[in-house]
Amino acid sequence: MKLTYGNGTLHTQQAVTHDGIKCITIKQAPKAMPIGSTPAEWEKQTPEDQIDVILAFNNIEGARTLQDELNELIAIWSREMAEVV
Repeated sequence: MKLTYGNGTLHTQQAVTHDGIKCITIKQAPKAMPIGSTPAEWEKQTPEDQIDVILAFNNIEGARTLQDELNELIAIWSREMAEVV
């Protein structure tokens, strides 16, 4: 599955699964919304079967691993952008 950020159709939120595991949920929206907006339905509990992706973290090391990968991607992208300008 390929999910593409930047067009406003993916909504990402911090959450906790029904069994208490911290996670990040990603849900695709039928139409784009402004970046940083919060859909009204997220104020209530959402069943797991209505979420497209759940990234569950059993411990802080798991979350840090994802953070490290994203930081590396951002660093590479930033260097590439600096070379183009």
